[in-house]
Amino acid sequence: IGNPDEAELVLYEYVDFSCIHCAEWNREINKQIAEYDGKIALVFRSFNLGSKNGALAAQAATSAQIQGYFKEYKDLLFANQPEWLHEEESDLLNLLVKYFGQASNGTGDTEKFKEDIKSDSVKARLEFEQKLGKKINLTGTPTFRINNKTIELDELVETIKTRLNN
Repeated sequence: IGNPDEAELVLYEYVDFSCIHCAEWNREINKQIAEYDGKIALVFRSFNLGSKNGALAAQAATSAQIQGYFKEYKDLLFANQPEWLHEEESDLLNLLVKYFGQASNGTGDTEKFKEDIKSDSVKARLEFEQKLGKKINLTGTPTFRINNKTIELDELVETIKTRLNN
């Protein structure tokens, strides 16, 4: 989200879509991105902590990203987390498709979205992101990093303000 080549601050965020705290922090990060319009770029990485539904939600978000609807889709996933988190797989897939329709305002290619969710390329990308998280010894989500340094959650907003208001 945003342009890492032009932003003053590049923030890396590792999330698990089934993580309640990730959903809470999504609102705060959206607020920071809006407040510092164009100054923050967010590099979003999935790090599943073991939830089957969280893994499928990550596949869906990545599939939405392929068509240019990532931000809208991830926001819908987090906002509707209680609705989909404990659904059975067939019902979950129906909800994920419904969210894609909402995120794309009905203009996205739903059939391609359904194909991409199960594609090897989407799964490979998520495996790569998982390996990146393991490489930095990630143990929980959400985790935010700036310049290869993990920022504690209680220091994140102040760190952003300090770096961008100087």
